[in-house]
Amino acid sequence: MSVSGQRICRLAEGACAAPTPDQALALVKALRAEIDEFERQHVARALTLGEPVTAIARALGVSRQSAHRRFRELVPPRQPSTRPRATPEAKLAVEYARREARALGASSVASAHLLLGILRSGDCETVMALNAGGITLEAARAAAAAGDGRTEGEDDARTVLAEALRAAQRECADRVGIEHLLLGALTDPAGGAAQLLCALGASPEIADWRAFAEGPRWRV
Repeated sequence: MSVSGQRICRLAEGACAAPTPDQALALVKALRAEIDEFERQHVARALTLGEPVTAIARALGVSRQSAHRRFRELVPPRQPSTRPRATPEAKLAVEYARREARALGASSVASAHLLLGILRSGDCETVMALNAGGITLEAARAAAAAGDGRTEGEDDARTVLAEALRAAQRECADRVGIEHLLLGALTDPAGGAAQLLCALGASPEIADWRAFAEGPRWRV
């Protein structure tokens, strides 16, 4: 279950068990915000899998125009491109990485933040494989807050995204997915994302990073 899914369950249970109306309403407010995030993650997943906006709008019970307005940052552009573009899930992971950087007080987005953004982004295979290897958002956030991963310096977002694009091009992929973002974040074994994973007990060899990012394999 995704991070948002777990939080939704906890908030719903807390609201039902709240001893006062004020506490219940505060939890309902937080629950509503988390449901919005959960919806956004699943819209990104659907778009990444090729679902049209019309189908998403129908599932949500809204017009196509309304769905397009709400999720315009995630909807893939129609015009053709000569190089791979980021999938909606990858875009959402980068959006989350910016939020994680702000929460940590960083002045720029680095590979450690992109790893946190990937872990936060939903139920895709790459995230589930990370979780199965014991690499959870909660654990990675704690390690980042403790200073176990470099969050400033050379492994900034632009470098990571350039490496992710190169990883997609090497595979002749037509899109840059979450798995390519992970490869980009882990290109430098001395970078912040690699340091975070090492702090969480992951093997540091670059070959292991690549094998993991390219499939549901992990070694600790």
